[in-house]
Amino acid sequence: MSDSAENRILRRLDESLAEPAARVLADTFAAPPWLDRCSADAALAYVRRCLADNRCPGYLLEEDGEIVAVCTGFVKPWLDDGAVREEYWIDQFCVRRDMQRQGIGSEFLRRLTEDLSGQGIDALLLTTEFAVAGEFYRKNGFTVPEKVVLMVR
Repeated sequence: MSDSAENRILRRLDESLAEPAARVLADTFAAPPWLDRCSADAALAYVRRCLADNRCPGYLLEEDGEIVAVCTGFVKPWLDDGAVREEYWIDQFCVRRDMQRQGIGSEFLRRLTEDLSGQGIDALLLTTEFAVAGEFYRKNGFTVPEKVVLMVR
């Protein structure tokens, strides 16, 4: 792998890339701090389910033909002071373990934001549980709104 961002390409996730994307997801989230016990088969089923829904575009960052980062999420409308806008909820976001801490995640978020903005998508949202991930997102411009609370039932 090269060290240059010039060799990295942002792509939409499609069926031809489902299996390698699922492997990156399963492998990355099996490591600390997540320690998720998601099998490659379950990750592939998840990716394929996302692909089956046209409101759930996934994205990849490739370098020299290899997937280095994966993002899945969904687009939904929202009302903002009488205007209808669209937002992208990030569901899963990861950088391959051997490529972490090289600025690739920040680059991926920047390029993803630019692509989505070009489609008229006004906001990116996400939830995260871990302090390490939270700091990453804060460093990349995400904030915790004072008036918003996540509630789970």
